[in-house]
Amino acid sequence: SELTSRLEITTITGGVTVTGNPGLRTLDALASIDAIAGIYAVQRNEVLNDISGLRTLRKAAGVSIVGNPSLEDVAGLETWIDIRHQLEIASNE
Repeated sequence: SELTSRLEITTITGGVTVTGNPGLRTLDALASIDAIAGIYAVQRNEVLNDISGLRTLRKAAGVSIVGNPSLEDVAGLETWIDIRHQLEIASNE
């Protein structure tokens, strides 16, 4: 389902998983997040075609963007500063 209102969270002390949302097209509702202590996983979202909502992310232990067949580019990742352990981008169209 689509997240329609923006969350005003800037720091997450654990991880974030956005998985298996058949109607999710963007990550804009999560655009206020700038730091995640764990892994930010965006996986198996069939119609996700825009991850520019990740543009405010500055620090994370890891990021995994996998299996989002409608995702054609990774615009929004240009401003990342500190990904500590893992960056995985795979099996996206």
